[in-house]
Amino acid sequence: MNKDWMPKPNKAQWKRISQRFESLWNLSNCIGSLDGKHIRIEKLPNTGSSNLNYKAYHSIVLLGCCDADGLFTMIETGYAGRNSDGGIFRASAMKYWLTRKELDIPSPSKLQYDENDCEFPYYFVGDEAYFHYRHI
Repeated sequence: MNKDWMPKPNKAQWKRISQRFESLWNLSNCIGSLDGKHIRIEKLPNTGSSNLNYKAYHSIVLLGCCDADGLFTMIETGYAGRNSDGGIFRASAMKYWLTRKELDIPSPSKLQYDENDCEFPYYFVGDEAYFHYRHI
């Protein structure tokens, strides 16, 4: 049996990722950057236009979450190129884990430079494709 896989980060790893986002990018409590990437492919047999994307080439989509250094912490791939980033996210294991609180994300914490001493949640950054999911 092949045991090669990418485990989900745990609470301690999320905190280290957050500290790196703070030191490199001044983003407090950020635990990842989400985005999709179209990977150009030759048209697969018997797929019609399912892999034809909005840029008019055939692709599969990789949905990835990266740390502050651009290293993957979670990935999903194999989605047909015709799908949008938001649509892929809606169908993804990442969204499933987020909505069921299965990512072991730390509880909100106080921000280093916040004079109000309020607790702030940990979060992912992404473009407008993920905007509707800000309240997960």
